[in-house]
Amino acid sequence: MEEVVGMAAIGSLVGFALVKAYSSKTLNELRAECGPLMTQERHLRQQCEHEEDELESAEARMEQLDTDKDNLSKDVDRLSAEIERVDGEVQRAKGDDEDEDGSASDEGEGSAG
Repeated sequence: MEEVVGMAAIGSLVGFALVKAYSSKTLNELRAECGPLMTQERHLRQQCEHEEDELESAEARMEQLDTDKDNLSKDVDRLSAEIERVDGEVQRAKGDDEDEDGSASDEGEGSAG
């Protein structure tokens, strides 16, 4: 009986050694396959972070451009009103000059005759 137990123990040890060797071989193969994948994942994560930073930067620039556009639109409205006011003053000044020129030429004709 001891011989059977001894043989079983030796068989178990041999089986354990074979399983361990196979497991080690498989683990090494998986590590070899995973190494490049882990490197690729790290690279892709860095690239993703860079793209997220670029997106945030673009969104900030877009927000600033919207603010600038709104400010420029307000400036255009203000300047348009100012141009209309100045144009009105110029037209009135031209009208006053024409009235003065017309009055002066009428006076000159009256004194000559």
